[in-house]
Amino acid sequence: MSRIPGSGCQRQSLSLAAREALRRGPEYRALISARGARGALDRGLEFLPTDEMLLEREQRGRALTRPELAVLACYVKGQLELDLLAGDLPEDGYPMP
Repeated sequence: MSRIPGSGCQRQSLSLAAREALRRGPEYRALISARGARGALDRGLEFLPTDEMLLEREQRGRALTRPELAVLACYVKGQLELDLLAGDLPEDGYPMP
């Protein structure tokens, strides 16, 4: 079976995010809330917990789950792509692989 290119990096970044999730709880809450306020994220559709649920988890020493972090990573990567394409990067003449 062949490996999917980049899958190891994705697993590693998700593992790091999971390890840091409790400490970064306020940042994740802010990210989810900001994207939700702009209509760029639907917590219900993506099965993401409310701020109150996240606060309860933090009080119990729990954080976002790996699947929840994976959903957020997809949204952040998508926004990064849009931001890069909206800037001067596509026209700077530097060859992209």
